[in-house]
Amino acid sequence: MTNLFVYGTLKRGHRLNGILDGQKYKGEYHTAPNFDILDYGNGIFPIVVPKENGYSIKGELYEVDEGVFQITNSIEIGAGYEPVQVKLVPDDIEATIYVYTDEPDINLSDDFIIVTDNTKEWKHERIW
Repeated sequence: MTNLFVYGTLKRGHRLNGILDGQKYKGEYHTAPNFDILDYGNGIFPIVVPKENGYSIKGELYEVDEGVFQITNSIEIGAGYEPVQVKLVPDDIEATIYVYTDEPDINLSDDFIIVTDNTKEWKHERIW
């Protein structure tokens, strides 16, 4: 089993969450302040990038089996993300997060990003 931290379209209520059906939802967590999150294409999906002295990212933690982890790897790596191990707060749990590794482009914004106490969260209201 793998701990998988999701912050965008894999979260509950969003279009790719069905991939996580049957996996154990462990609650909301956030990262250390080592990242930034930006919205791509007016709400299509968010990207997380490493950023020294950045923000914490709020998301959801799942315990997933090997088959589901391989599916999420195929999707996310194919879209330009890299799986990275992080420690999550508040329980110091180690998990995999997908971080964007390609050059960001001009379609990035903060339009669907909420900032609270140096923590950022993607909050797109469209339910797929």
